[in-house]
Amino acid sequence: MPRFLLAATALIVTGAACATTVIAPARSVPKADTPLRCDLQITETRTGTELVARAHASRALKGSYALDIRQRGAGGSASIRQSGDFEAGPGEPAVLAETTLGGTRRSIEAELTLTSGKITRRCHSADL
Repeated sequence: MPRFLLAATALIVTGAACATTVIAPARSVPKADTPLRCDLQITETRTGTELVARAHASRALKGSYALDIRQRGAGGSASIRQSGDFEAGPGEPAVLAETTLGGTRRSIEAELTLTSGKITRRCHSADL
């Protein structure tokens, strides 16, 4: 299965680096029997903020995704948009994007949209 990696130059925000790691997943809240779920994980590290986007499926599914990342800081703002196709199945989540951005978790806003057939799921970093 192809793996799409997001490579982006990020806005570096002035300030001290965070000394602890914070993992904050945002998840769609589908019905219990829904076959598709999205997942955003944002982790603050000493060197920046890592973002990972995944698609989880309870059965084999193919679909498409769109990931929008916005970052604000003292020096301005940056926007990144990535999209593509994915395949996921039980126990085999699709990693759609992995990136490290400068700055803190609070400076980043992200939204992930998954579509497979008539199913659409959205995750937003504000849900964290």
